[in-house]
Amino acid sequence: MLIGKTEISNTWIEIGGVVLIAICIIVYLSIHSCSKPITPVAIVNQTQAAMETQFKAQLKDKDVQIADYKNKLVVSQGKYTALVQRYNTLQKEKENVKAPTTNKELRDRFVALGYPPLAVK
Repeated sequence: MLIGKTEISNTWIEIGGVVLIAICIIVYLSIHSCSKPITPVAIVNQTQAAMETQFKAQLKDKDVQIADYKNKLVVSQGKYTALVQRYNTLQKEKENVKAPTTNKELRDRFVALGYPPLAVK
């Protein structure tokens, strides 16, 4: 075969044809083995979905904690108001307390508070 002014033998043409066919076969077989291309949008969507589920779980936990703390606050405020009422009543009673006038009254008050008198020797 004559290409330009150069004569090429048939063996070189056959070798070139075989190499060209081998390259075509390799390309054809490698196309099927390639996986689908991964797009950044798909990765971002997967990551976003995973983070949303994680944050939703965290929000549920925080909501439970908030409800628990609100219940504790209500109980604590109830105890506080009870203590304030008791304090106010004790303050009013404190104004009505008079000093004991006799020894018997003094001893009776100590006994009422849980301090019995000592035995006489």
